[in-house]
Amino acid sequence: MSINENDVDVKKITIIYSDGTSKTINKGAVIEQNETDGEIKLNMEFCKFSGNDLINMIYGILEFASNTGMLDGKDESNDNEL
Repeated sequence: MSINENDVDVKKITIIYSDGTSKTINKGAVIEQNETDGEIKLNMEFCKFSGNDLINMIYGILEFASNTGMLDGKDESNDNEL
């Protein structure tokens, strides 16, 4: 797995929903996953984010995944085995 790094600061993150509405995030992160030649590549963008923010996000994501059953092996929409 490789991680892309960008030295330019992110000012804000905008999410555009399928119904045309949008939401601007002034503090947060976006992680894009791509696969090239069998290698998973992650592109991470952080906006006004600290190390403690990252730790809180990781714990939150793991708790969400556990509570929603994403880690129990029954999620057929994910091709990657956990």
